Amino acid sequence: MKKILFLADAQKFNAGTLDFASFLCRLQQSSLTGVFVESTGQDPHYAVLHQDIVYGGVMVGIETPVEQLKEERIRKNIAFFENSCINRGLAFETRSISAHALEQVLLESRYADLILIDPAMCFDDISSTSPNTFVRKVLAQSECPAIIMPEHFTGLEEIIFAFDGSPSSVFAIRQFTLNFPQLAGKPVSVVTANAAKLVTAEEKQKMQDWLERYYRHVSFHTIEGESRSGLLEYVLGRENAMVIMGAYGRGTLSSFFSSSHADRLARYASKALFISHP
Repeated sequence: MKKILFLADAQKFNAGTLDFASFLCRLQQSSLTGVFVESTGQDPHYAVLHQDIVYGGVMVGIETPVEQLKEERIRKNIAFFENSCINRGLAFETRSISAHALEQVLLESRYADLILIDPAMCFDDISSTSPNTFVRKVLAQSECPAIIMPEHFTGLEEIIFAFDGSPSSVFAIRQFTLNFPQLAGKPVSVVTANAAKLVTAEEKQKMQDWLERYYRHVSFHTIEGESRSGLLEYVLGRENAMVIMGAYGRGTLSSFFSSSHADRLARYASKALFISHP
């Protein structure tokens, strides 16, 4: 990989995700292109905007027009991204998108190796149970693999492959494996959780034979009962893990964002989610 995109809401940038982005760029010896979208959902309340700008060290008056506050916040977030990349020794560039956001992001993905999505961009508010329309469309239509980044990153200790025998799940596993050969030493857990279609013993053996050509530690786990909630609970119980799944919006993956789990967002934010589809 030589070009990784970093997709974020220009007004709602989560600085903690840069640790994960830096880890991947160093792993791949890749540059990082910050793609800052100026509007994807509801605008922040005026008081929140004003407080954020003031706390950021920018002098603005109490009567400053809201558009100026937005511009200051965007400028501050992009400057923080640039300074963080400089301090980390990362090659970088930035893009600002204000019109036709989805079309522009998909165009960027066509000429990139990977797109990282800030989790703060996924939900319009903390009570949301599913990603906003913009992020759903990016996940479904991106022309390169995507990763929803963890809010905070302290290291990667485990790779979790969601495997149900479908072509999309196998495609995602293959894409991840071929794109990240540097992770061959990490323990791999292959989780089968599909009550409607059991993966045959032959398919499991074929997958194990293939994976063991790339990874040194591979184990298989079968989730009993209702497949979607079972897989969700399994993943939420792991720390410092990356989860790999197939096509967005078809089956198991969508359940990650529609679960009624009481603290779904806070607990899920510690995992990275790799999404790839043919």
